[in-house]
Amino acid sequence: MSRASRLPYVLLLLTVGVTSTPLIPISSSARPLTLLLALPVLLLHILNRRGFGRGALNVFVGLLAFYLVFLQLFVLVNPNPQINFIFKGQSYFQDIFSALLTVVVFLLHYFAFRAAFVYLGAARATAWVIYGVAVSALVGVLQWILNQAGLAELSHRVTSVFSVSAIVWRDRVRGLAFEPSWLASQITVFLIPLLAYRYLVVMKPVTVFALGGRRVGVGAVLAGIGVLALAMTFSRGGLAALLGTAMMVLLYLTKNVNRVRNIVRATLIAMAVVVTAYGVSNNAYVASALGGLQQAGDVQTAFATANAGPRFAAWEAAADTFSQHPYFGVGLGLQHRYFAASPPRWAVSLPEVQAWLNPAVPDRGNPKNLLLKLLSESGLVGAILFAATFMVALIQGRNWTLALFMLPGLLVDFFSLDSLALITCPLALVLFSEVSYARKRRYNQL
Repeated sequence: MSRASRLPYVLLLLTVGVTSTPLIPISSSARPLTLLLALPVLLLHILNRRGFGRGALNVFVGLLAFYLVFLQLFVLVNPNPQINFIFKGQSYFQDIFSALLTVVVFLLHYFAFRAAFVYLGAARATAWVIYGVAVSALVGVLQWILNQAGLAELSHRVTSVFSVSAIVWRDRVRGLAFEPSWLASQITVFLIPLLAYRYLVVMKPVTVFALGGRRVGVGAVLAGIGVLALAMTFSRGGLAALLGTAMMVLLYLTKNVNRVRNIVRATLIAMAVVVTAYGVSNNAYVASALGGLQQAGDVQTAFATANAGPRFAAWEAAADTFSQHPYFGVGLGLQHRYFAASPPRWAVSLPEVQAWLNPAVPDRGNPKNLLLKLLSESGLVGAILFAATFMVALIQGRNWTLALFMLPGLLVDFFSLDSLALITCPLALVLFSEVSYARKRRYNQL
């Protein structure tokens, strides 16, 4: 395996942190740099007559994609007159095709990541994923330094060369992601769990360079950068995911709690989480969420107190759409039209909701909740196929420890993820199926 032959696969995994590249000339916030590399990698892989690994997961991914494409074709030829109008500058049919493209992007990412893991092996491929997210986290730390020096505009301009954002973030950092919550998502779903798995389970350090003939481990440094960048995003979901991941790691360590080393590790992890949580909780954005928890008896009031009233309104509308179309949904990318046709009355006065209802403003009434999005737009059939696909990936890999570490971040991310065009789902599927605990001693495993 030559360095030249590995390069396309390495670049694909190294760029996973760039979620909104200006090199893709579309208006969507979800335009990852990996999309530019996925098709060349796939073509190269196919031309060299290389396979894509075990087939069961590939079949389920294909079934999910086939159903979503069929659903889009059905709503295309059977339009609902209540939502068939020009809205936000796009026609009903344009919204259908735009959503259809996200399915194509999902497939491209899945098979490209699968090709990279098959060719490089899980050990090398996972290391490059770690490096890719760590680079974005390091950029986030540098952004914080520039912001504190009053150079937020400069930080924004430099970062926008590689990854664009809708606004200039002055009090929070986004790394190479579109917004802070996306950076927090990648850190908690991929960086921290993968580092914990390599260090605690496989006992294989992450290395970058050799010194005196020995490889130098940098896993602790990368983990520190990740936690630091996560704290600087002031992401409420990121903080919850970090706490959940820490609990899972501590749960794993209790299996060998008699060892002094694990007691020290558990203590250090607990201290790091407590310090991070305390620092982040002092931020006004996070404090609003903590204040909302005090109103937990009234969910609507709790979300409003946490400055998330519009989010709850979108959730309520998506749940209502699902109750009216429970089996097959209304079609991908169309929920915001149903929201505009029948928004929750209590939320109409909210400024953000008014923007969602204004045809001249591009913002849409998106629940930013993948589970509700699938239920409302693809129905029970789509949601079950999606869940079954993840179950097949877990059963193929049988790596319950890695799943345990990734589960908190992934679940939190599902409550904010709003597009299949991002790398989260396809990369998680590949990791679950390819990083096999039962075969970890083989060269191509961790």
